[in-house]
Amino acid sequence: MFIPLLLSIFLHSNPCVVKGLNASNPLNNIDTMSYNYDQTKVLNSFCTVLYELKTHYNFTDKLIYYGVKTNKPMGFFVYDLSDTLNNSKNGIVNFKEGHIYHFAPRDLYYSYSNFCFLLKGKLVFFKAVNCKKPINNINEVISFLENHLPNNVDSKEVIKRVPDYKHYANLKMNDLYVCKCEL
Repeated sequence: MFIPLLLSIFLHSNPCVVKGLNASNPLNNIDTMSYNYDQTKVLNSFCTVLYELKTHYNFTDKLIYYGVKTNKPMGFFVYDLSDTLNNSKNGIVNFKEGHIYHFAPRDLYYSYSNFCFLLKGKLVFFKAVNCKKPINNINEVISFLENHLPNNVDSKEVIKRVPDYKHYANLKMNDLYVCKCEL
C-alpha cells in the first residue's frame, strides 16, 4: 500500500510517516476533530518548500523571493482544490482539515507545482510534480487522496481537479510557456 511523504509544520529534508496512520482503513484517518491551521505558519511552510526546491533544481536567480505579508503569499500562489473559490487570487486562503492545496511560484519559468494535504494537524507535501525529474508524481497525489478522502461525490470531484491543477494557478507568463524544471 502507498504511504505518502508526510512532513509536519517543522519541515524535514527526509520523508517521514505519521505514526498511528491507519493504513488498513484509510477513511478512518480523517476524523471529525477540528484542527486550527495558522495561516502564517502554513504559508511559511510553503515558502520553505519553495526555497528547498529552488536549491534542489539549481535555480540561481537572486531576485526570486517567497514570503508572507498580512497572511498572503508573496511570489507564489495557493489554490484550494477542495474549494476553488478559496485561493490567494481572491484574498486570504483559509486552511482546512482534509483539503488539498496546489501551490507554486507565480513566475511560470520557476513554477514547480506542489500539493499540500492537511491531515490531523500535519502538512502532507507532494513536491515538484510537473518537473522532468519530480520528487513526487501526480499519480501519488491521486492515490493518496483516494485513500484518505471519504468516498463521496465531492471527493471524486476534488480528485478530478488534481490532474488539471494547472487550471488552478495564478501564473505570470514568460516567453517559453514552460517551467525550467520541465526542460
